[in-house]
Amino acid sequence: MKFFSLQAGRRLETEFLAFDITSISSCSELIRQVKYGKNKEGDRLPQTNLALLLGEQSGLPAYYRKLPDNVSDVKTIASHLKDITFLKLDKIKLFVDRGFYSSLP
Repeated sequence: MKFFSLQAGRRLETEFLAFDITSISSCSELIRQVKYGKNKEGDRLPQTNLALLLGEQSGLPAYYRKLPDNVSDVKTIASHLKDITFLKLDKIKLFVDRGFYSSLP
């Protein structure tokens, strides 16, 4: 966690932090963490999903974590905000794409 705190501090000196969720596909048959699922690329490979907080200019991570299988973007962002409280960020402004939008009933 110390590494992530230092990285976030370095990134915030010159850029803002961006949040996104991505999947990483794998051809390995030995990695237990990868599972078959739906991804944006449409490939039919097993994958693991990551939540990332990274510098928008550098692309360097300030924080990341592996996500459980088939979790929605909407639910992930709330738990991710709780996870990064240790970074002690002064302000958080969210700009999200439609994958993060959910209307309440």
